[in-house]
Amino acid sequence: MTVSTTLVGALDVPPRLAATAQSARVVDLVQRRLRESSYYYLRTITCAFDEGVLTLRGRVPSYYLKQTVQVLAEKVEGVQQVVNLVDVMYPVDAIAI
Repeated sequence: MTVSTTLVGALDVPPRLAATAQSARVVDLVQRRLRESSYYYLRTITCAFDEGVLTLRGRVPSYYLKQTVQVLAEKVEGVQQVVNLVDVMYPVDAIAI
């Protein structure tokens, strides 16, 4: 049985572990950008990353903020596509949170 590896730094790492490490790095970078935002609601967005596709989830009070989340995420290295599943809640919906 042969296991192929990907060179990461000075270590040989199986490809799936290298992909997992890259996914964690991308998610960390996106989350950091969102946390550093001056918009509170962007700090509540969650994301998942797999094979170049970043999926965003959460709630924001406007379409402007939904688009802002996507623009911030698109700029992270490694993100090839963004699936924006962020919901826009109206003022009545905001009270339920």
